[in-house]
Amino acid sequence: RAKLGLDRSGQPDQYRDTSSQLLQEDADRAKLGLDRSGQPDQYRDTSSQLLQEDADRGINQLADTVSMIKRGVEGISIEIRKGDPLLDDIDEGMVSASDLLKQNMEKITTLISEGSTKHICYLAMFVVFVFLFLYYLMK
Repeated sequence: RAKLGLDRSGQPDQYRDTSSQLLQEDADRAKLGLDRSGQPDQYRDTSSQLLQEDADRGINQLADTVSMIKRGVEGISIEIRKGDPLLDDIDEGMVSASDLLKQNMEKITTLISEGSTKHICYLAMFVVFVFLFLYYLMK
């Protein structure tokens, strides 16, 4: 019905043409910079200028924020590059400590399986002595 210009009752829609005609006239006046009375729209330039200034401020704030984030990312990147050698050194230290611990555990296992109670007693006394020595140093 709306495509045919009819209202709900099937009669010709008398307001349709009028409302679309008013909208078209308003659009034409706006293009020419005129208000509804046909006079020059004195606020049009001012409002568009204010909108443009507001948009420019928003763009400048966005640019400042982007540059601040960029500086932060560059700083993080520098710190990561500085930290890589340190992490490599720590990794090498952990690998060597792990290897040393494995060797000692193998020796202790061999000592326990092959040794007599005399060796186990010496080992236990050594461990107690080490703990007492560490306790004395910590005090």
